[in-house]
Amino acid sequence: MINLKALGLAVMPVGGSLLSGVFFGPARGNRDDWYTKLKYPPYCPPNWMFPVVWTGLYASVGYASYRVACLSDHVDVTRAMIAYGSSMGLLMSFSPLFFKMRRTRLVSVSVVFRIEYETAHSIVFFSQL
Repeated sequence: MINLKALGLAVMPVGGSLLSGVFFGPARGNRDDWYTKLKYPPYCPPNWMFPVVWTGLYASVGYASYRVACLSDHVDVTRAMIAYGSSMGLLMSFSPLFFKMRRTRLVSVSVVFRIEYETAHSIVFFSQL
């Protein structure tokens, strides 16, 4: 039987990132030349790749959370789900911070923090499997 709560957790990252992108992303009209005038490194991928790659990434994160949530009948996954929720909050904060508020330094600190946090998050998730 399909666990609807777990399925909701799996769909949340894609839906949340879609909403964040719609309301705060560059396609929303928040560019006004600021975003297009940024200096990009030579290895920066083309703009059309970002929604494709990030959708796949968020879908993978959602699937991982689905797998962990399905274990909730057998083991306590509270720590893993708290880590997951806070991780999603950090991920969804990128578009408003970067595109809407233009807080590039804060976004840089956030990215470094997220790398460390995601490492810990992964350890918590894998310890539940």
